[in-house]
Amino acid sequence: MSHVYIIEIAGRAVGLVARQQHGESFRFHAAIDRAYPFDGQLFSTPEAARETLRKGLAVRTPARPAPAKAA
Repeated sequence: MSHVYIIEIAGRAVGLVARQQHGESFRFHAAIDRAYPFDGQLFSTPEAARETLRKGLAVRTPARPAPAKAA
């Protein structure tokens, strides 16, 4: 059985969860900026992490403006 699971939302990897040493929980590690608020959070299962991230990332944050082009 694997101890690390990639968490994907809408086909995009947003982070991973790794089973803690005693095997009772999984810690989330963010891979994208929008997932950083969840970084380090503990979950009972990878599915619980995926559902929390799915709901949490559904709230759209304003897009970053495109960088200005050099003249």
